[in-house]
Amino acid sequence: MMSTLVRKTRLASVSVRHRKFLREYERARRTVLKRDHYRCRHCGIRLGLRLETHHVVKRSHDPTKRLDEDNLVSLCRICHDWTDSAYASARGRLLVTPKGDGQFDFDVVKKPSKWTLDPAN
Repeated sequence: MMSTLVRKTRLASVSVRHRKFLREYERARRTVLKRDHYRCRHCGIRLGLRLETHHVVKRSHDPTKRLDEDNLVSLCRICHDWTDSAYASARGRLLVTPKGDGQFDFDVVKKPSKWTLDPAN
């Protein structure tokens, strides 16, 4: 069984690393928001600091890009939810593609519905 002292030491070191990451992330987030003029890059709404930063390449796919400013884009909550396939609706899913130097392409991908009538039939 792990002693209480060892457990507390592990928790303290994790929290220090986590606090350091949060400071670095907040610094990158504010830089991206400033670059994007505090506007959603897709719909253009101006929300200031209430905007969210979207990781174009998911952190789980490439952890080295989690703080890369060319991998972060400012999106409002609605557009950010639209990038997630779990929230994709009948209007499709928003795909964000990096072009480099803080530029991004936005494409809407429609998911074919099983209820769509095929005129060929």
